[in-house]
Order: sequence, then C-alpha cells, then structure tokens
Amino acid sequence: MSWQAAATAFFWASPVRIGLLHHVTWSISSICHAIGKRPFASRDKSANLWWLAVSSMGESWHNLHHGDPTCARHGLEAGQLDGNAHTIWAFEALGWAC
Repeated sequence: MSWQAAATAFFWASPVRIGLLHHVTWSISSICHAIGKRPFASRDKSANLWWLAVSSMGESWHNLHHGDPTCARHGLEAGQLDGNAHTIWAFEALGWAC
C-alpha cells in the first residue's frame, strides 16, 4: 500500500467520519429542540424531524425520547424509520443484549 492510499484511508476513516457523526449528533441536540413536530407531551421543546431520521438511525424522533426516556424505540408512528430499535432487536435475538 502506498502512502497516498494510507493518507486517503485515514482521511475518510477518521476526520470525515468523526465530523459527520458529530454534526448529526449535535444537530439532534440542537435543531430537534428548536423546530419540528411535537406529537408527545414532554417538559421541554423537543421535536421530531423526519429529514434527520436516516442519518441519525431514528434519533431524530426526539420528542418521544423526552416524553418517555425509558423507551429504547423512538419511532412509534407508521413510516418512522428507527434503525437503533432494529439494531437492539437484532442484538437481543443474537443474545448480545437483554
């Protein structure tokens, strides 16, 4: 492997991936408290944003997360993608989570 290939791999595997992850995470924590729909009662202004659901694996269904913080599933309504809930269910089926 050449140094150029190693530098390219490092660039895509480290700064770009981490930057994207942090931007999505910070978007959930900031944008989802400013705009969006609020179908569930919560003590704050948390909201749901459909356009962040894919990149955040369902974490953008933020209103339920604050309405019922003990529920691992955030996307309860029809059509709400919730990749985190499906990952947890798969881990339970494999015996990796309980």
